[in-house]
Amino acid sequence: MRACCSALILTVVFSLSSRFIKGQGGAKAPLDNGSISGRVNIGDKPASGTVVAAYGDNANRRAAAQATADNDGRYVLSALAAGLYNVTVQAPAFVGTGSALYGTGKTVALSANEAVDSVDFKLARGAVITGRVTDVDNKPVLEERINLQLLDESGKPDQKPGRLPYNYQTYQTDDRGIYRIYGLPAGRYKVSVGNDPKSGFVTTGTRAYYQQTFYPDTTDTAKASIVELSEGSEATNVDIVVGRRNQTYSAAGRIVDADTGEPVGGIQVVYGSAPKEQSSFGGYIVLPATQRGDFRLEGLEPGRYGVYVSSQFGSQNRYSDPVFFDVVDGDVNNLEIKAIRGLSVSGVVATDGITSKEAFAQLSALKISANVPTTISGVRTYASGSSQIGADGSFQINGLRPGKASIYLNNYSNPALRAFSITRIERDGVEQAQGIDINGAQPTTGLQVFLAYGTGTIRGIVKIEGGTLPPDARLSLRLTREGASSPQTGGVVDSRGRFTLTNLAAGTYEIVLQAYIPNLNPPKRQPQPLVQTVSITDGGETEVAFTLDLSAESP
Repeated sequence: MRACCSALILTVVFSLSSRFIKGQGGAKAPLDNGSISGRVNIGDKPASGTVVAAYGDNANRRAAAQATADNDGRYVLSALAAGLYNVTVQAPAFVGTGSALYGTGKTVALSANEAVDSVDFKLARGAVITGRVTDVDNKPVLEERINLQLLDESGKPDQKPGRLPYNYQTYQTDDRGIYRIYGLPAGRYKVSVGNDPKSGFVTTGTRAYYQQTFYPDTTDTAKASIVELSEGSEATNVDIVVGRRNQTYSAAGRIVDADTGEPVGGIQVVYGSAPKEQSSFGGYIVLPATQRGDFRLEGLEPGRYGVYVSSQFGSQNRYSDPVFFDVVDGDVNNLEIKAIRGLSVSGVVATDGITSKEAFAQLSALKISANVPTTISGVRTYASGSSQIGADGSFQINGLRPGKASIYLNNYSNPALRAFSITRIERDGVEQAQGIDINGAQPTTGLQVFLAYGTGTIRGIVKIEGGTLPPDARLSLRLTREGASSPQTGGVVDSRGRFTLTNLAAGTYEIVLQAYIPNLNPPKRQPQPLVQTVSITDGGETEVAFTLDLSAESP
């Protein structure tokens, strides 16, 4: 009865709010008058003419603002809305020198109409590696990607993020087999071309591949020579001779009904690499099967793969366990995917204190999704599905396996919908804090998913004592609303030690600050997480301050 009432109330609100919005003009949006400014130097000299850009939280990665440094190296990025920005210098032949906490740019959390100054960059000329790639017949290898592996002080692969530049177009050989990679940070590198024959790589656009070969001409990474680069230096004649191209292979099979064994056609398969050391699996390439349920996967290099069907990718509300197979030195045939008719969960969404007309107007654009995990052959995998919210607030998610389902909003890709969050889920008046039990004995119906619309904000600062954070340190935030079983949102601390968390529903939250400092020397424990409890009101702002004492951590 409660579910029916909620659906009815939601329907009335939908219709009333949509008519009301059409007949009344909204308030004027605040002007975007924020700015970020600073200086760009190359060494101690101004880098006049250098382009600086600010990238915000958008899917198309277009710059929100762009400026050219003047004769003094000064730039101003203006007309910016409040938000989190990555400010980068577009100078691919240069590298930053200790300029950022994250990657090669600087992260700036900008408040409404705030003017942030002194976001400065100091650049150094990058190093260069150049050479030629040929095959055993001394013919140039064209349009083949060069792989660089940056090493740490101990000679192991460097795991630090953002250390290599983004000028990927230079990582490819030309029509002479020559490559020239510039803008590299000083360091020690291994250089290779081709693919690891056991990685399980899917080749596109070609039916052959080169086995990974390191400079100088070895397929054994332990025997690879190390190329050492200093600031602005150039390593020449880093030439590699590869063996003959190896053919890729195919895998073919059929989708059948798990109960009848009859072919199931007109749906899609999902597949991807599945190395044996991998603890979880999810495909990343979607391919339509024929009307007879036949499928054929092309361009497979030696390795281990998995293939399955999922209702998330047009499988007629069916799912399957993944079928794992190995490609060694030939094609794989007669794979069989047993498609199982999935189960469903259904119910209605109900608003939890939402009064905003803007919020009600956006509810029908939301998607509710569900994930049911399971372990197959020691590998964690998922059956998932999604449902648009109907005009009456109802939803039905199909194609799920029996088990414990996690319900979540599929709104990450649309920033306009991120203000919505699930506050609780009930079934027959009982809160389902640990997930939804799905079994085949009876339909899983009668769910009430309560949604909140967040307009609150947390702004904070992290003060560092007892030392200095290195440029590659990372500070992250985790936020959990009281009563929630898992964190609801996260964030990062910008290059000034500031952070902003937005779209928060009213309530009490636990906010956790975690610092990660790679390669601590002398060895110390990572700083302990810092925790605070804060209260958020609709439309309000809460100030938070953390003090991170680096001297407090003993070996």
